[in-house]
Amino acid sequence: MTRAELLNRLCGLFDQPRYLEIGVHNGETFMAIAAARKVGVDPKFLFDIDAAMRAQPHASLHAMPSDAFFGGPHGLHTAEQTLRDLLNATDLLRPGGVIVLDDMLPSSYHAALPDGLHSIRLREHLRDPDTSWMGDVYKLAFFIDSFMQQFSVATVGMQLLLWRAPRAPADIGQRSLEQVARMAFEETVFQRAVFNPCSLDQAIALMQR
Repeated sequence: MTRAELLNRLCGLFDQPRYLEIGVHNGETFMAIAAARKVGVDPKFLFDIDAAMRAQPHASLHAMPSDAFFGGPHGLHTAEQTLRDLLNATDLLRPGGVIVLDDMLPSSYHAALPDGLHSIRLREHLRDPDTSWMGDVYKLAFFIDSFMQQFSVATVGMQLLLWRAPRAPADIGQRSLEQVARMAFEETVFQRAVFNPCSLDQAIALMQR
């Protein structure tokens, strides 16, 4: 299942879906999403945004860092930056809505390094053909598990789905902020249950409880 197929399936759960995408890049996913209202944010779009908005009048594209869009300072695309985006997005989340975080389960140690150039150097040294790079955004799953009790998650492929559904105190992860910040790649394997991996059908069933 492609990213666009997953997102369109989620949009299909709503009568008039609204869609916000942070980090649009070349627009392949954004343009494929069927929603009544679409907003895309990226500091440097790799396509003609004026032509795209003419083709899809219900879409608006904002060439700016996500922090500027949400009204804060400019930051980096790391776990810290993604966390700011997540917390800002929760303020915009409507009842019954869902937030999708991409690249949450890195495929290797070097794919999980926050520095993209360092990741490339290590991969080339290891002669690993896997060119994927997700950074350390996986740490957000542990942050959510420990500090966002009002939300539940499920992970479909590499996408983590988050929605408002309070969890019992016994289901809250006992970690400090420092422990979350230091969470190593191998914990995505040892503590895989934190991500709640499942099929999209299973995730939808959980959201509709």
